[in-house]
Amino acid sequence: MSRSSSRLLLRTITSSLQPSSSVLPRGFCLLSSARTSGNLSSLHYAGLLTQPAGLLNIRYQSSSAATLLDKNVSASTSKSKSSTAADDFPFPVKRVKFKTCKEVYQAQIQTGELRKPVDGIEVDVGYIDTGFPDNYGTSNYAGLFPTVLCLHGAAGSHKDMADVIRVLAARGARVLCPNFPGVGETPMDEDYVYKHTTIENNYFTLDFLSALGVRHVDLVVSFSCGCYTAVPLAVSTRFPIGGLAMLQIAGHRVYKALKPYWVLKTVVGAMKVPIVRKILNPVSLVIMKMTGWRHISGIDTPYIMGLVTTGVPFDSYQKVSKELPFHRIPLLLSYSQDDKFMDAHISQEYAEMVGIPKDDLTIYDEGGQIYQRGKMVTLEDDKYLRGIVFRKGGHYAQRREPSNSLLLQNVCHLFDFIMRKKAERRTDGERYMAEMAAQRARTKTLPPPNFQTLVQQR
Repeated sequence: MSRSSSRLLLRTITSSLQPSSSVLPRGFCLLSSARTSGNLSSLHYAGLLTQPAGLLNIRYQSSSAATLLDKNVSASTSKSKSSTAADDFPFPVKRVKFKTCKEVYQAQIQTGELRKPVDGIEVDVGYIDTGFPDNYGTSNYAGLFPTVLCLHGAAGSHKDMADVIRVLAARGARVLCPNFPGVGETPMDEDYVYKHTTIENNYFTLDFLSALGVRHVDLVVSFSCGCYTAVPLAVSTRFPIGGLAMLQIAGHRVYKALKPYWVLKTVVGAMKVPIVRKILNPVSLVIMKMTGWRHISGIDTPYIMGLVTTGVPFDSYQKVSKELPFHRIPLLLSYSQDDKFMDAHISQEYAEMVGIPKDDLTIYDEGGQIYQRGKMVTLEDDKYLRGIVFRKGGHYAQRREPSNSLLLQNVCHLFDFIMRKKAERRTDGERYMAEMAAQRARTKTLPPPNFQTLVQQR
């Protein structure tokens, strides 16, 4: 697909959004020139509340925002496979410290799995947060705007989700993307207590959201092994989410990248010994790069990759995944038939397991044209594909064309679908609260002491 065709396809992401000439809400999803540098000073992702219905009527501030989105995504996806989109990524890495996994380690001490007493571990997490700016990040408003959580793969970082973060931020969402311990911008704990098991990653994610005061997520976008964390979160009653996008799904049973599985488990077990880890990590890094892993973010990446993949209780993951259809949340799933690491037939099995039969899958050929048209979920004017398969997308389908544009387009369609459903459930009082939030943001005045009082006075 040519660059011009790619740009044309990307413009369909924003085709339903009408530009607005209204005043920009200064507090929402805005990167001012004071907080950026160089060629990033002109980047303004603007979300605008234009009608009482609130969040669902977010529009681009002008056509320049759509042009900027087109330019950024096209530039990042036209680079070589070895490059990343970090060079022009407009959102800075933020940091937050919190304690996590206390309950997990207490249980492991009781069972003898963990011998050293550990009262949780403190993590210094580097994460992406596209909004709110400092003058607008009050807890009073946090629940009024769409929030998206992105979960990266095992051997990667927030860079895996760079283009997804861009387009959803431009769509008007607050996008959060933490780096898990030991990869990306988050250092590993000194004693290497954190073993990247599925339950640890789930507790880490929930504690991360709690540390930021986030009580609800409208959409979770997970990539590869990030799905192992996203699926239990989606079916949990502890934390409500509005929808789930699983990009390049990881296997629900042992897949080809893990074979022979007993060898992998033996090596990872040996690497838990510090001296062995120091010897094997550099060798493993070379092997990973030769086999096509990208965004390798540190010397411990091979060890962490092994911990993640061998720490998945596949039987439990299958049981949890089978619950997804009963929760009736909007779901999007994608995989590639030419994935180097995942088996296509295992991915197809998983799609059927979560309620997406083979005939419902939409298959795209090498040029991005539809080879098989699957089922599309619709709600008035909003629609999205449930299952997407690329004949030639590779494992990093969100980092190459034309699969990147197609994924971004459908993720945005899913986001719009979820927002429309959310709008239908909102009460008049909630709409009024959103109106007041937008008005306060425009005038930059202090937030009212009590929104409930304002609703009653109205």
